[in-house]
Amino acid sequence: MTATAAIRGFEVEALVVFVVVGAKVLRDARAAGRLTPFGALFVAGLAVAFVGDPIANWGLTALYSDEFLLLPRALGWGLSPAQSWAVVFAYPWCFPMLAYAGRALARALGGRSALAGFAAGCVTGGTMFVLSVPLVFVPEQVIVYQRAPSALTLFAGTPQQVQLLDVFGVTAFIGLFTAMLMPAKGESTYERMLPATSAGRAAFASAMLLGFFLLTFAPALAVRILGLDDAVAFTTSPYPTVPLY
Repeated sequence: MTATAAIRGFEVEALVVFVVVGAKVLRDARAAGRLTPFGALFVAGLAVAFVGDPIANWGLTALYSDEFLLLPRALGWGLSPAQSWAVVFAYPWCFPMLAYAGRALARALGGRSALAGFAAGCVTGGTMFVLSVPLVFVPEQVIVYQRAPSALTLFAGTPQQVQLLDVFGVTAFIGLFTAMLMPAKGESTYERMLPATSAGRAAFASAMLLGFFLLTFAPALAVRILGLDDAVAFTTSPYPTVPLY
């Protein structure tokens, strides 16, 4: 698979599923008279994409190829030099999908506790992330890490370096997300805490997911703040229109 094929495939998949799922969210919200629990999570994914992702990318020094359709640079908030439209379209459905899959896995194995949900969510989230970023995007140089802590990095100091703190962040994030969905639909901790109104639901779900996201990427942010990312893969940007951090 070429880099361009990987990028275009991801972008098309993200957009098509976003439109299909977004239409269902709107239809269900109209029928119920307010955002459904899933609909609130769909909105929350946008908060993670627009706010959490630039912050995490700063901590990871993750660079997106300029072959992606990129957001205006201002939406990197002065932290990330390039953010992808595909991420905006993917996060609202991909993260809930992985968390609900984690709950299904936990229940299939007989688990009903938050801890069982966390463990199963780590499996679904970690597996999907590894199969996409370390095994496809980094080898194809679609997404790369400019700097990384050598002790927590595979192939440290090379263009193929993989930040294990990124793997940890996504894995633990989906684990926490799944824990909130336990033990079942209609009985979950998340649903019991939801406010009654659509605005309240969107705000609560956004705060929850954004809080989990920033918490699980806190180690990467700490490494960057403390200057412990000593393995340098790039001293000049591999992408013509994307500057280094």
